Amino acid sequence: MLYLVLGLIVGAAAGPDPARLFAPEQPIARANLGRLAVPRGGHSMISSTARQQGAVIIEQFLAKSDNGCLARAMCQYGARKATGRFVTDMTIEDAWDKVQMIIKDAWNTVKDKWEEIFGDDAERSNMKQLIGAIEVGEAMGYDTCRSLFECSEDFFQVQQARITCDGAGKICPGFSIGCALCGLYAPAVCGSTCTVAALYCGFGGYACAAEADEPATTVAPMLPPF
Repeated sequence: MLYLVLGLIVGAAAGPDPARLFAPEQPIARANLGRLAVPRGGHSMISSTARQQGAVIIEQFLAKSDNGCLARAMCQYGARKATGRFVTDMTIEDAWDKVQMIIKDAWNTVKDKWEEIFGDDAERSNMKQLIGAIEVGEAMGYDTCRSLFECSEDFFQVQQARITCDGAGKICPGFSIGCALCGLYAPAVCGSTCTVAALYCGFGGYACAAEADEPATTVAPMLPPF
């Protein structure tokens, strides 16, 4: 009995809260034990590596896409931007501006390490070709884009033209890039870019799928203007 009393006294001295006297001991995990080790170079190195990997993803994605329409859209966007003659939905134009900005950012991230990463000539980069298409449009005008880049659609026309399902399907990869990777290059633009991607490539895709199931005699739906 004496040993029991002494044991209670020692336990009470170690943990003076009576309510926790008989509670099972809970191990206390140190906060730093749950953290991943930061590599040499710190968080800036993590960010740089992530941006490089994002650029690799963009390049691989573009390599598997039909870039003729995407390049024409970039070219014609550059032409309209140079002249200031935008008449389509400003949300679309703003989102497309963010897409080309993200692609430029991604290219600048890897252009000096291109051969090291890809083992190829940087001149063959799909990202660089799209950036070049913008510069061509700015310098040579809207009509030149038609002769240089093969596509059945025109984009950012002065008239309130509407894009077809086929045309939208060929430039939606651009909006997909902007929405998926904006967090790495320009987090502030994710809201506007992803909204347009959802409306024109998400919901618009359902409308186009429904149209494809209808008889060929019906009139094809047109998506909102580009």
